[in-house]
Amino acid sequence: MSVLRPRTWGYRLSLLLVCLLAGILVGKAQYLTLSTDRKDILLGEQFTLTIKLTSSPGKVVSGWPLVPDSLNHLEVVSRGTVDSVREGNKIIYSQALVMTGFDSGHWVIPQMGVKVDGKEITSASADINVQSIKLDGAEYNDVKEIIEVPPPGPEWKSILLYAFGTMLLLLLVYFWWRNRKKKPVGFKPVSKGTAYDDAIKALEALQKEQLVEKGEMKKFYSGLYDIFREFGSVVSAKSLMQSTTDDVLISMKGELEGNSFSKLAEVLRISDAVKFAKYGSSKDEARESFIVMKDSIDQLNKKKA
Repeated sequence: MSVLRPRTWGYRLSLLLVCLLAGILVGKAQYLTLSTDRKDILLGEQFTLTIKLTSSPGKVVSGWPLVPDSLNHLEVVSRGTVDSVREGNKIIYSQALVMTGFDSGHWVIPQMGVKVDGKEITSASADINVQSIKLDGAEYNDVKEIIEVPPPGPEWKSILLYAFGTMLLLLLVYFWWRNRKKKPVGFKPVSKGTAYDDAIKALEALQKEQLVEKGEMKKFYSGLYDIFREFGSVVSAKSLMQSTTDDVLISMKGELEGNSFSKLAEVLRISDAVKFAKYGSSKDEARESFIVMKDSIDQLNKKKA
């Protein structure tokens, strides 16, 4: 009996370890994961968030994660249905959501949960980096507010110069007033076309100036942006002429589809960079920006028609 007892206890211990291992494997049979197809996107670009549950056949799944339209600086563009597929002795449930972001930064998609046979299964969190548009050439620094420098105290030479200039201006105004000829009051002609017609004519006029070929990129992008602001003001029923680029994009949100919206956002960001950061846009990039802007105006016009 003393010889068989160690073997009996060893057998029982092995059997206990096997049962514990089986329990752990059964527990691992149900797990929930969050994954993204991209870790880094530009402002307005889209990425796909996949919610996946791995379970065993016969298990009751309830309380599928419901992602809100806005989640921690990220927004849902479209939602896929919850699909299921069987792989061997497992059933995999999955749902794909197309999302985007308009605020730059590192954003975390929090943990989510689902119930399997009444037991809560929790996933790990996921993250995404939303970046501003990367510009070629020198490193791009954020535009900062202009700091006013207090003017130096007045000098007597400057005072005399200003006085002489003022007197000369008054004399010119006086002689003009004496010799002026009354002219009939003129009125600015009112455009008989639509906002779309005006925008297309303005684009054609801008193209005829050949600013890109002359290398006048700042004047080209400024004119391109103003044309879109005027047309966008009519489309959105808001005055966009003094609005920031972010406000313009928010007004256009939902009016253009994802890829078209991303291209428009890129052109507007480049316009800001050329105007404020002295970014040297290439001629090919400028011509592509013109095409994107015209396509955006065409799509907005078709949607409003």
